[in-house]
Amino acid sequence: MTIADPLRTALAFNWDFGGGVTTQGRSASISPTQYGCYGVAIQYERFDGSVASECRKIWTSHPWGNDGCGFVTGRNDIITINVTDRQVVRQTGFHFSPLSAPLAPIPGGFYVAYSRTSLNDTEVREFDNSFNLIRTITLPNAKGRPMGLTATGDGFAVLIRGEPDTNFLFLLVMNQDGTEKWRKTIMNNGVERYNRNPDQLLFPDGSGSTAAKYGLNLTYNPSSGRIAYGRGRIAVAFAHYNVFGINATGTIDAHTGDTVVSFSLVNTSDIQCVWSWGTSHSLVSRVIYDGEMFSFAALGDAYPQNIRFATFETGAEKPGLAPWIDLTSKSSSTVVAGNITGNLGGSSCGRMGDVTLLSTNPVRYGLAYSRWPYTATSGTSYSPNTVDELAFVTYNQNLVRPDYSCFLL
Repeated sequence: MTIADPLRTALAFNWDFGGGVTTQGRSASISPTQYGCYGVAIQYERFDGSVASECRKIWTSHPWGNDGCGFVTGRNDIITINVTDRQVVRQTGFHFSPLSAPLAPIPGGFYVAYSRTSLNDTEVREFDNSFNLIRTITLPNAKGRPMGLTATGDGFAVLIRGEPDTNFLFLLVMNQDGTEKWRKTIMNNGVERYNRNPDQLLFPDGSGSTAAKYGLNLTYNPSSGRIAYGRGRIAVAFAHYNVFGINATGTIDAHTGDTVVSFSLVNTSDIQCVWSWGTSHSLVSRVIYDGEMFSFAALGDAYPQNIRFATFETGAEKPGLAPWIDLTSKSSSTVVAGNITGNLGGSSCGRMGDVTLLSTNPVRYGLAYSRWPYTATSGTSYSPNTVDELAFVTYNQNLVRPDYSCFLL
């Protein structure tokens, strides 16, 4: 981390980074021993001889995370990695689908997760920045499809949808040496959708009864999901169905939306809900860590018929939070102007790319998306989309677009 005065607005500087770390000069550099909020005290002498001081708060982001938080360095060309000794599952669906091979950057390389075709085993391979294979880790008792992968500093975490039981969803956290740290079942109702299985995440609604939070009573069929790591917490975003009741015909009244949960890396009982029911229907979602908080985006085909953007606390701010109290978050469905019209059935006239972190001080995010003209009616008529574009939008932590947004086409 380097701080400087390139415009020469003062004559001399004294820097105090705390812990006895001080320096002088027009610029100062330090390697953070921890990531997150860093306090810096600055004393400077003006050209008129007066002396002033102030404190600055700087957020620093760690060099590991998920596929939206970093990049593989040292290459400026396209490399093809052939996994010649494995037959792996390739996902071809746009929406409501797990990933084929999520990536997670680490210093000097990256992890990649995938599922083997014949065995359904989930494996993670580590590569260096020259794309040389370092090792292969077969995850223990982890048959399924990877939905998200993130590095954690002392290992990695994988969100996995079960196989052949596709109604099973769990988070597996691994140590650096390839041994299991812990796992948590998130969803496990199987094909039985009328009785809630206690072997899964249960967030009470706060009424004092046994009722669960809205949208988390009888969950099944997890679809798209992503995870990210920051400040000792793992953010897990996943879309799923929930049974809200029984129709007069005897069929289940089920709908699909997304849920976001924050797990402590070291305290398995510290699990906090961010929201229980967000985008509906959540076709595809993304989540990254920006050094201070998590940033989320999901494309909806109903509520909203647009991309829902959100930022939320990591959970490190509120250890021991009561499970019925949600973490603080803010959301907006107007970062992208107009509509990205859907049909309420899993189809949309748009596609959403990854959220990426463009800068940290100040925080700026970027997201690529496309949409094309479309009019849909499904019971209720929705405003048609008349815009045909491939675009890249930038926005800040307050979910406000600055003056610059680059439209690619």
